[in-house]
Amino acid sequence: MRTARRDQGGFTLIEVMVCLIILGIGLAGIVGMALSGSNAAGYARHATEASVVAQDKLETLRVVPAVSLASGTDIVDGKAFVTATGAYTRTWTVIWNGTLANLAVRVSWLDGGSTHAITYRTMRSQ
Repeated sequence: MRTARRDQGGFTLIEVMVCLIILGIGLAGIVGMALSGSNAAGYARHATEASVVAQDKLETLRVVPAVSLASGTDIVDGKAFVTATGAYTRTWTVIWNGTLANLAVRVSWLDGGSTHAITYRTMRSQ
């Protein structure tokens, strides 16, 4: 007749459950970091494109004849092409103070349910 061995190696159910809980917490942390990194990369892309779009309009306002300067707004894509389905709303203001014009270009976009904006300012003479 055989007797049961008490020194058999192995894991108890409690040890396996604790291991699975620790593994789950670790995986949740990794997924959270990946999502956070993805959101940060998306914001950085939008901010860079908005910066290019704002600089493009600012350069245009600096070289057009002074009599043609006027405030306005348009909707553009990431390459500063005017389009009705663009991701960026670009607004520029021209305020004359004697012979100097204060130029401001604001580009806004919707990202993650909230609105973000970048504004560039400069001055030019008549």
